[in-house]
Parts: sequence; C-alpha cells; structure tokens
Amino acid sequence: MIQTPVQYCDCCGLAVDTWAGEDCPRCSYPISPPKEKRFLASAIRDLQRVAFHGGGNFTVVGLIRRYQTQTTCCTSEQGSACSIVCSTS
Repeated sequence: MIQTPVQYCDCCGLAVDTWAGEDCPRCSYPISPPKEKRFLASAIRDLQRVAFHGGGNFTVVGLIRRYQTQTTCCTSEQGSACSIVCSTS
C-alpha cells in the first residue's frame, strides 16, 4: 500500500493530503507550492507598500479594521470618490 504524502497547512496547521487540492480545506491558504509562492509574493508586495506609506505601526487587526471601514465606505460611495472621502476619516 502506497501512502499519500501529507503536508501541513502553513496557516492553520491542518494535515492536508496533497491530492486534496491546491488550498487548505479549513482556512483556504494555498498548499500547492506554486500557488503559495504567488500568494506570498503578492502579500509581501502589499505589506511593503503599506509599511512604506506609513502603515507600519498598525497591527494586523488594525489594518483589517481600516480596510473593512474603507470597503464599507467605498460600497456606500460611488466609484473614484471613495478614496478621497474615506482617507480623511
């Protein structure tokens, strides 16, 4: 009997069979190496931009709240004006 290799999700730690797909079934973190590499490169790029432009002192929870507020504002406003309106609050 051949054993299926098992790896662990780098986000939540769940043991995930490699044949199960590209994402963790619990937290949706990418488990396929190419997809994880793209995800991490994108996340690093976004976090570096935030840190470079003054957001380095925010906690992750603080950034989430800020982005949720901005999202709410953008959905209540129309289009391009949302960044100008919400960034002052």
